[in-house]
Amino acid sequence: MIFPNQETNAHRLVRDLCLEMANAVYEELATLHNNFVKMNPDRRAYVNRIAPSLVAEARHTLAALLDDSHHLPDTDKQTIFDALLLDSTIPQAKQRGVYKLPLLPN
Repeated sequence: MIFPNQETNAHRLVRDLCLEMANAVYEELATLHNNFVKMNPDRRAYVNRIAPSLVAEARHTLAALLDDSHHLPDTDKQTIFDALLLDSTIPQAKQRGVYKLPLLPN
């Protein structure tokens, strides 16, 4: 994956979930390991660095939500389905599996 100077090459819904997941990883590691925050004081930089590596998991998570066992409204399922469909049409994503995500705003 390409990390520096990233721009959007993933659907907004996939990108947003990646950023949310990266923030959750930061929080979990900060809770479990006393030195984690000392070693990674810039949360934004950490999130931006690992978010692209979470794209496959984000897509899998969104796809799993389409299962009837999650009891989502049909409108939410359609939104997720459309997002995944559009995300799969991004040429760079199809060719190399690479997604460039935007940096978080300062």
